[in-house]
Amino acid sequence: MLTISEEQLSVFAKDRLHTVARQLADRTIERHPKACAGRGPEEIASALEPDITFAHDTGFRSMRMLGRYVDLCATLGVGFGARERWACDILSRRDLSPATKLDRIEETAIFVLLARRR
Repeated sequence: MLTISEEQLSVFAKDRLHTVARQLADRTIERHPKACAGRGPEEIASALEPDITFAHDTGFRSMRMLGRYVDLCATLGVGFGARERWACDILSRRDLSPATKLDRIEETAIFVLLARRR
């Protein structure tokens, strides 16, 4: 019987996180070139890893959902989900599915961005 140690599992998890972060970094560079100006894919991937972990822990498990969340990070700033009170309020709701939470954050983000421009 094959046994995987906690240390090996931790290494696998870190490697998978980095792989996902790198894929999403490449996507972010393509979709948000102004937000990524002057930064390479590895730097962006490293910056995104905490947000990807946060999003995954919040219930955003698919690459599609993580991609949507990273798009929001490119627009609202990395760490917005834990930093912005309005986002925390949405993310902490137990009565909403992860998909609905993302929808609500995207809908609210429009008004947050408009308020910032004033």
